[in-house]
Amino acid sequence: MQKIKIFIFNKIIGLFARNPADQVHEYSLLNLLEQAFVDGLYVSSAVEPKKEGNFSPRQIVQSYQTFIHNSDYPDGKMVLGGFTTFARFCSLRESIFLALVHKNMGCSHFIIGRDHTGVGDFYKPN
Repeated sequence: MQKIKIFIFNKIIGLFARNPADQVHEYSLLNLLEQAFVDGLYVSSAVEPKKEGNFSPRQIVQSYQTFIHNSDYPDGKMVLGGFTTFARFCSLRESIFLALVHKNMGCSHFIIGRDHTGVGDFYKPN
């Protein structure tokens, strides 16, 4: 019989991921765990209908699964979930919507990327 570990989290950072994990994600999230005194990370990958040429939801989820299993993350500190929605491309409004959704999922904090909803050159590169 397998033992079940129970973790109690108070400070959880949420991330909504529309793209596969890369080294920047790995570094940033590991850095957050070490320096922001958080109990855990919740990565919610987009399982939404995609435009032709984009990564499939399966590719995104598999990249984060590989990322979790092959990185130096402390055991039980990162949870992978999925969220079915569609891109609204409405910039900050969409970011606030996703932050509220993640708060309802139990996240106390939320990470928003620079060009979170792909609105072209709305934001400066740096």
